[in-house]
Amino acid sequence: MPKAKIGLVCNGSMQTGVPDGEGYTISGNTSRSSGGFVAVLTLEDGYVWSDGTYEDKEVAYFISPLAIGGFLTDEQKRKFFPFWSGR
Repeated sequence: MPKAKIGLVCNGSMQTGVPDGEGYTISGNTSRSSGGFVAVLTLEDGYVWSDGTYEDKEVAYFISPLAIGGFLTDEQKRKFFPFWSGR
């Protein structure tokens, strides 16, 4: 079973908190926002988890907020704050 990535920091880009792998599908493993999230892993046919179970597994991950120091350009504001209108 995959482990959550550690040390993710919000940067305005889509980030993967739990990597894809073989034998299962995964949902909720990406975000471009900061916060705590839970990815859900579902086994594909013919696979079993290493603990011998077949039920869906959840893996929690966290993306830290961006620490902003100084001033941002208009381009940076649009990237990090998509609803910023420039006013």
